[in-house]
Order: sequence, then C-alpha cells, then structure tokens
Amino acid sequence: MKNTIATLILIVTFHFTNAQSIERVEVTEGEVEYLEENISQGFSSNHSDEDLTNSVKNNLVTYEYEVVYEDEVLYRGNVSKPSLAGVSRSMNRTKAQFCFEYDLVDAETKLELVEKKKLDLITTKSGDKYFCTDNYDLFIKGKNKTMVVNDQISDKISIKLYKLEYK
Repeated sequence: MKNTIATLILIVTFHFTNAQSIERVEVTEGEVEYLEENISQGFSSNHSDEDLTNSVKNNLVTYEYEVVYEDEVLYRGNVSKPSLAGVSRSMNRTKAQFCFEYDLVDAETKLELVEKKKLDLITTKSGDKYFCTDNYDLFIKGKNKTMVVNDQISDKISIKLYKLEYK
C-alpha cells in the first residue's frame, strides 16, 4: 500500500514539474518579416548558410492564424512549415488555406466577398455552400514598404496571426 501511494505521489509530482502551458501571442513585426522571407539555397540565393540554419531551427515554433467574423472564429489553421524538400527549395510560408460555411456571415458580407472575388464560393453536390481559398496571401506590403499581416478579408472578416509559446 505504501509503495502504491509513493508511486502515485511521484507520478503527480513529475507531471506538475514537467507540465508546459501554451500561450498565444500576436506576432511582432520581426516575426512577420521572418515568416514572409523566402530563403533558398539555389544558384541565385543571396542568403547565408546561417540564415537557412536559423530558419530551420525556428521550425520548432508554431504559428497559427484565425479567420474572425465579428469576434467569432470561423477557422483556425497553422502557418505551413516547409517539408524537407521545401527546405532545399524555399522557406516561403506566406499562403493560407481555409474554408468556412456560407451561412455563418450576413448578407452584406456575402455580397462583398462574392463581388471582390477574394474567396471562392463553393457549392457541394448536396447544395451546401462554403467560402474557400487555397492561396490567401497572409502578408502584404505596408505603408512604409515593410511586410504586414494581410488582416482584412472584408469589412467584418479579419485574420489574426499568432505565435504559440510553450512555457
């Protein structure tokens, strides 16, 4: 009996001393510049080996985005990380893919999305409708010619970009 209690105490103690919490933090300007940077090791590359090594090491960091409509999250996804083949070709992580149900937004927003053609309107065989994209640019050039998050899909739909930190 004493051995069982001692084992349970050890397991509980181990769990609390090694547990990590995850904190979501909005990305900084420097992190936006890192994510949009295209690092490759081809013939035309002007990046150092150190840049490539640091970029690959940073693959341990997870970045995610949310598509938000009037404070309601419609979609949450991760910013893509390059595959092993992608590391040798490019480190470009500037595109997002997402879909959300047509009926989750109001008529004015539906009209805006269809007219501006920012997202594709997809209808399934059963008649269900979705707004989708497989090629949304997460970053655009800002006023001072630096890259910023392309956060406005429409007047009421925005993108938020986060970095997950393990504490």
